[in-house]
Amino acid sequence: MSELPAPRNEGASVSGKGNVQDVYLKQVSEQKTVLRISLVSGKEVRGQIKSFDAFTIIVTTKGLEILVYKSAIAAIGPATNQE
Repeated sequence: MSELPAPRNEGASVSGKGNVQDVYLKQVSEQKTVLRISLVSGKEVRGQIKSFDAFTIIVTTKGLEILVYKSAIAAIGPATNQE
């Protein structure tokens, strides 16, 4: 799996057309990147983003769709092959 490039700053400002969060989520969604999402509870979810809105993300993992509230996310990033 190739390494995910850093998000570009095009339109990635709070006052611009989008914000950093939306740009990143759209990019990893389009590239079908497998993500590791660490929740504030200490649990982890691994999968691909199917869709997202202002408050939630739908993650596809093992054939299931999971609704994750953004407020429950501590960190999000690409899963590595070693994990």
